[in-house]
Amino acid sequence: MSERFEERVSAALAVRAGDGAEVAGMADGARARLRSRRRTTATVLAAAVAVAAVPTVLALTGPSPDAAPGPGGPITSAPDPTPSLDTDPAPAGQRIESWRNLTALVPDVWTYGGGTDWCAADGNDQAPQVVRPEGVVRAIGCTPQNGYGLYFGDGSTISWARESGDVWQYRWADEDQVEVYPEDAWLGLFLAGDHYVMVVTPDEATTREVLGSVRVLRGDDPNGCAVRDGSDAAQGDGERWSLCRYGADGWLRESLLLSEADTASFREAVSAAPLKEHSEPCGDQPGVEPAGHVRAGSGGDLGGLTVVFEGSCPAENGIYLSGTSRELTEDVMRWVLMPGWSGSLIASVPVPQEPGSDR
Repeated sequence: MSERFEERVSAALAVRAGDGAEVAGMADGARARLRSRRRTTATVLAAAVAVAAVPTVLALTGPSPDAAPGPGGPITSAPDPTPSLDTDPAPAGQRIESWRNLTALVPDVWTYGGGTDWCAADGNDQAPQVVRPEGVVRAIGCTPQNGYGLYFGDGSTISWARESGDVWQYRWADEDQVEVYPEDAWLGLFLAGDHYVMVVTPDEATTREVLGSVRVLRGDDPNGCAVRDGSDAAQGDGERWSLCRYGADGWLRESLLLSEADTASFREAVSAAPLKEHSEPCGDQPGVEPAGHVRAGSGGDLGGLTVVFEGSCPAENGIYLSGTSRELTEDVMRWVLMPGWSGSLIASVPVPQEPGSDR
């Protein structure tokens, strides 16, 4: 780069003398006291779990009474981790999707949702979706329960009846009439410790291609985001910023690698955000878990940019960078609300206006 990022925006991000310690404390307090909300999650595993004496299907939210065993023995340990994808952009026509320590390549026409959203399409074809367990799911009763796509999940309570790497065709008759996926869909399963990926597509070749791209991560994902939050810098790629969304548990939930043009726009939005006025601390809120946040940047040239927007207390939400605390703005939130994010926001968080809408 021609000059360091910090030098380019230091004037816009400068803090008044004596404010640094207070702002740093606000950032620490925000990360320590953020609160999360419950999310409804979809049942996605009926075709791949083993059943006990009393048949149950293990959904992401708990037991359900409609189990169906599959052939093969249970998985007792994860397969050896495979090498991670490199940090180059995804091939043409594909994009990178990561969750916790798993990453995969999916067609770039796939959308985001809860797996059940296809049912709202009135029978029309809908693109497969990338589904994360933290996302909100539409409460729509339809058959089958879930559509096509890639499902990330935590399988720590599941007794698997399929081997990692298995690919099979889903038939309702074979699954004792448990209509979880479209009949004749091709399913693929990848297991890595407590985490899994389920791939569901209309044809075997696509399922095998997507499943074959799944990798276990040990450090940063291909978009430059650490698997576990703990560093103040997203890695990025030169003039391109990484956006890394983390949950309360510190695991990576989603990542993006912005283009140079988008990075410049996001950087300008951060620079234009006004400094926060002094506000009273939120205090303790017992019984509610902390929520997540987004880190952004391009390695050591920036340091740490943290955007907090899921706090239940207005004072905790903001942009924290280089000792400053700045207000959330629509322009900043336009970049922070990643395509795969779904959830609710408190009234004080500005929501970007959709193009052509009257709000």
